Amino acid sequence: MLRANDAIELAVQAQPNWAGMGATLVTALFFPGRCEWLSVGDSFILLCRDGRIERVNPLHIYANELEEKVRRGEISAEQALQDPDRNALSSVLMGWFVDEVAQGELRLAPGDAVLLASDGIASLPDAEIAAICTECAAAGAAKVAETVVARIEAMNLEGQDNVTVVAVVPAVDDAGDGHTSPTDE
Repeated sequence: MLRANDAIELAVQAQPNWAGMGATLVTALFFPGRCEWLSVGDSFILLCRDGRIERVNPLHIYANELEEKVRRGEISAEQALQDPDRNALSSVLMGWFVDEVAQGELRLAPGDAVLLASDGIASLPDAEIAAICTECAAAGAAKVAETVVARIEAMNLEGQDNVTVVAVVPAVDDAGDGHTSPTDE
């Protein structure tokens, strides 16, 4: 993460008109039976297990702060839902200090699929993502990723955010059982 952040800083120094450029990040290292992950921004790490999707990492968006204000009674739930900046990023790689970094470990079980994706994947309902994982996992991770992207593109939504998906379908011998909760640091 630090190297990516430093690379953005160097790019902006070389091209000052790129000031304000940034990137979100999700990454994972896979080991037999587990993976360790890290995220910054609003990209997703999703676990498909037993036909259901679990969102693994927290999203670093202003909505989290709004929800905290609702909890404290400072604003209404309706105000939080209607805030125009609700989906603004609260942490991103931009070449300087990174406000929020989430990291954790995920225990893998046989039949799991893990997806690392840009925020464009949010256009597709979790149930449909889970169905794709279930249907395509035997054909391999590339098929899962290609099918998710193709379904989103086929929706042809106006203003569709970009979508990039990397899927990992661990070999049965590489999976363990259960998983741990993520941490947000």
